[in-house]
Amino acid sequence: ILEQMRSSRRVKLNSYELANLYNLTAFIRYQQERYQQAIQAYSQVLAQPDLPLALETNTLYSLAQLQFVVEDYPAAIRMLQRWLSLAENPQPDVYVLLAQAYYQTRDYSRSLKHIEQALSLARTKGQLPKENWYLLQRALYYEKRQYRKVAQVLENLLRRWPRKDYLVQLSGVRGELGDTRGQVVAMETAHVAGMLKTEQEWLNLAYLYLGTGTPYKAAQLLERGIEQRVITGSSDHYRLLGNALRAAQERRRAIPALVRSAELATDGEPWAQLANIYLDVDDHASAARAARTALTRGKLRRPDQMRIALGTALFHLNQLPRAREQFEIATRDKRSRKIAGDWIDYLDSEQSSLASLQNDRG
Repeated sequence: ILEQMRSSRRVKLNSYELANLYNLTAFIRYQQERYQQAIQAYSQVLAQPDLPLALETNTLYSLAQLQFVVEDYPAAIRMLQRWLSLAENPQPDVYVLLAQAYYQTRDYSRSLKHIEQALSLARTKGQLPKENWYLLQRALYYEKRQYRKVAQVLENLLRRWPRKDYLVQLSGVRGELGDTRGQVVAMETAHVAGMLKTEQEWLNLAYLYLGTGTPYKAAQLLERGIEQRVITGSSDHYRLLGNALRAAQERRRAIPALVRSAELATDGEPWAQLANIYLDVDDHASAARAARTALTRGKLRRPDQMRIALGTALFHLNQLPRAREQFEIATRDKRSRKIAGDWIDYLDSEQSSLASLQNDRG
C-alpha cells in the first residue's frame, strides 16, 4: 500500500507526508530484517525538506542503530554526530553508542573520550552507569596499557557486580603493576567468597602464596584442597604441599606429604626431596634409605647432590668408608666437585686424627 501511495500519480504528497511514508516503510523493512532497504528508506526521510526536529532526530538515531547492525561504523558515527548537533538534552547512552562505534574503527582515543563523557554525564544526572559501559572503558584502558586505570575500572565493577572474573582479572593487573599484595588479596577475596571452583584456580592461589612469601597459607590451602578433592592427590601436588610446609619451617609436618608424593611417583625426584628433609630433622637412617631409593629410581635433576646427601647421612651414621665412596662418585660432576672434595679432605683428616690417637694410646 505504501509503495502504491508513493508511485501513484493521483496521490499528491507533500514533504511531511512523504517523510512519514518513508519512515513507516523503514520500520516495516526493519521488521522484515531487510536492513539495507530500511537504511535507504530512512535516508529518504532525511532527504525531505523542512523536517520537524523530532522526526529528524528520531530518524538519525534509528539510522545510526541500523548502521551498527550492518557494521557500517563510520556511517553510524556520522549519523550520531549529526544527532548530537541537534539534540538539546542528550542522554549518556548516545555517547556510549558513539564510543562503541569508534572502538570498532580502532580509534581508541576518541572511543575513550566518549565513554568517559557518558560516565560523567550519568553521574551528573544521578543515573547508574551500566556494566557494559565499564567493560568498554576497561578494554580501552587495556589497549592503551594504562593498567592502573584498568585496576580502577575493575574495582568500580566489583563494587556493583562482585564476580569471579573481575577479581581474577584484578589480580592479574595487580601482578602486572608489581603489586604482589594486591594480586594476592584479589584472588584471596575470590576464594573466601567461594568463587574459586576449579583445581587450577586453587593451585594458582597456592603459587601466589608461595611467590609472596606466605608458604604456610599455601600449605593450608593445598591440604584443604586435597582433603575436599578439589585438588587431586597426585605425586606433584603432595610434593608441592611438602615443599610449602618445609618453606614454612614445618619440616616434620612436611614428611608425610613428601612420603605420599614419593610413593606415587615413578621417578626418584620426590625421594631426593624426602632425603633432604630427613637430613633437616637429623633422621639420618631414613635419609640414607630415601637417598638410595632416589638414586635407584633415577631421573634426578642433580644425582650428584643426592650422592652428597647420601654421603652426609652415612657420615652421621658413622659409616665413613661408605660415605667417602659416595663423595668420590660426586666429584665426577664438576658442579659438586668442590664440596665433595671438601668432605673427602675432612674425612681423611678425621681418620688420620683417629689413627694418631689410637697410636698414641698404643
